[in-house]
Amino acid sequence: MKMVLLRILLLVTISMGLYSTSAKAQDTSISVQLPNYKISVSGVTIDNENSLYPFLNYNNVTYLPLTWHYKQSLCIDTNWNNKSEYMLRRDCEYPKSLVQDLAGQNNMGSRYEVTIPAISVRVNEKVIDNTKEEYPLFVFRDITYMPVNYQYAIESLQLEVVWDENRGLGIGQTENIKLPGNENNNITGKIKGKVTWQPKTSDIRQSDEGSKVFIIPVNFNKKSLNSSEAFHFAISGEVPKDSGLFVTDVNKDGEYEAEIPPGEYVMVISSNHANRKFNTPIDERATQLLEPLVPDYVFFCTSYLDMNLHDVKVLEVQDNQTSERNVHFVSVK
Repeated sequence: MKMVLLRILLLVTISMGLYSTSAKAQDTSISVQLPNYKISVSGVTIDNENSLYPFLNYNNVTYLPLTWHYKQSLCIDTNWNNKSEYMLRRDCEYPKSLVQDLAGQNNMGSRYEVTIPAISVRVNEKVIDNTKEEYPLFVFRDITYMPVNYQYAIESLQLEVVWDENRGLGIGQTENIKLPGNENNNITGKIKGKVTWQPKTSDIRQSDEGSKVFIIPVNFNKKSLNSSEAFHFAISGEVPKDSGLFVTDVNKDGEYEAEIPPGEYVMVISSNHANRKFNTPIDERATQLLEPLVPDYVFFCTSYLDMNLHDVKVLEVQDNQTSERNVHFVSVK
């Protein structure tokens, strides 16, 4: 009788073990590819073709490799809890400068197989079943990758994520977010013109030397500038390198000229000598054109629009052609 009971107990134990093994979630694999758009992290444009751990794309979502350098640059901390729970949280006040590991060689047209680990993920204090996520964490070349989506990047890790149709994706902290550089070196368009002014009490036209000419792409993303760049652009017309913005001054002969890529632009000419009536509203059409494009728009108005006569127009610059815009201002004084 005892032998029978022992056999039954043994069979039950074995069957429970088999059930537990079969019920346990298994790692799976999916196919991903390298993004066909540019990416920057903390203001640094990523060399994805030569990155040892490149950014990847799965179902139109960008994936960030959680390497030491990327985590240090983006203030991300990760850890393992008993090898079954991956812990992910924001942790640092002062992000480090990004160093790229360019020991890789990636085929930009190829697809890669990655592994989705059957683990739970603790993001801050929220536990997530990785196997049930639409955009799960996955592993590639022994490095964990995280989706750059609202749930992980923005809501949980408080990262700034900026997208521009022409320039690509920017990821970073608020103070150092920047889109990849606009590397259009084949500048073939040109814009030029003459700016003059006259006092209210005079009929003599004079050169409006020192006037500012701002040339802003109609699809410019003002969030692509960090707070310091936006401020200096608004108060002094200082243009960050590779921003896609163009600013030039009118010379002593009242002339200006700029070489820019072909495209459609909003052009602002702010007079250096001709004044407008103070506290009168800025033209509604000008506001509609500029406010969505100009960072720190209030400061920009104070510096160049509120007291200065100005001209705002949409202008198209064509390949191998010169566009011309001449403006004459009559001051209220």
